Amino acid sequence: MNIVAVAMMKNEEDIAEVFCRYALGFCDRLIVLDDSSDDRTPEILAALVGEGLPITIVEKSFGTGFYKHETINAMVSDAFSQYGADLVVPLDADEFITTDGDRDVRGILESLRDDVIYLFPWRTYVLMEAALSSSGSVLERFDSHRPPDMETYYKIVVSRKLFVNDGYRVQLGQHDLDPRDGSPPRAKEAFTELVFAHFPIRSVGQASSKIIIGWLNYLSIPGGRAKSFHWPQMYEAIKRAGGLSLEDAQRQSYFYSVLDEGAMGVSEGAISGEAGGEGVGALLASLTIAPVKIKPAVGNDAIELRYTPESADESLRIGLLLSHLEKMIEAFVDEKNKDAHEIASMKASNSWRAGRALTAPARVLKRAFRRKEE
Repeated sequence: MNIVAVAMMKNEEDIAEVFCRYALGFCDRLIVLDDSSDDRTPEILAALVGEGLPITIVEKSFGTGFYKHETINAMVSDAFSQYGADLVVPLDADEFITTDGDRDVRGILESLRDDVIYLFPWRTYVLMEAALSSSGSVLERFDSHRPPDMETYYKIVVSRKLFVNDGYRVQLGQHDLDPRDGSPPRAKEAFTELVFAHFPIRSVGQASSKIIIGWLNYLSIPGGRAKSFHWPQMYEAIKRAGGLSLEDAQRQSYFYSVLDEGAMGVSEGAISGEAGGEGVGALLASLTIAPVKIKPAVGNDAIELRYTPESADESLRIGLLLSHLEKMIEAFVDEKNKDAHEIASMKASNSWRAGRALTAPARVLKRAFRRKEE
């Protein structure tokens, strides 16, 4: 079986290398789209390719206002059509497929039926203070995840039969597969032998930059404000306080992507840290200690890192924010220039001139009536 993983990255220098090396432990090729990262992510990816690893880098700038799920679907399509994939694994750069048992991850993936939509549980790991001072990859520094009943999303893999033959497409966030007109109904099955370990918040600086850039990008998408619920909560918290503290980052990682806080008995105060919210200490006390097993995926107990910065950046990465804002402004100006060019071209056309000539008498009468009223 030919297994291909696809992922998008932007400013992921702290996790890009371990993500790639880990994913290549169970897949035959990794296709990574780098969306004009402003940190060392492009250099790290280039170095991994230079080692001869089967990584295909797609260098394309989407800037702001693009729909991520459309891009992921295009990458999944390429994995099937250009790289002969039998199974495609859509991943975020902060996700690692693992298992609590000893069976190897690839063997489990190969055993899946191609006519079933499997739903794999998410397992979100929470930022602990010790992770900021310890060395090693995120898989070695993080060992505690939030209670399983807080996970309101699943993740998926995509078989050739479901995508190419049946026409199913990857949903926003890679949480499910959606049918198109004519797609035959397929069974959905919760599959708990594999787990998607999730590390969305890895340091205070990374969290601040991710939240600000993420929410600004959503705001640039038509209707984007309604497409995300966790970004605005965190963004507003940063606005109020002028930045994130360690406790803020821990709280945000604990409640990251909790779909319906009210239904789960989670108050707004708990998420924002305002009066009435549960203290961080109480939240951390509810965590489950379960480090990610590396061996079932890569065959070894550790992953050697060669290009990853040694320590987490705890400062608000102003350079990344400014670069993103520059791109937003450039995209806005480009759109304005495009509109101006189209208007100028329209005015220069014969049809526009003819239309102006036909409507000239009406304009003259309109001006005359206006002067008479004055």
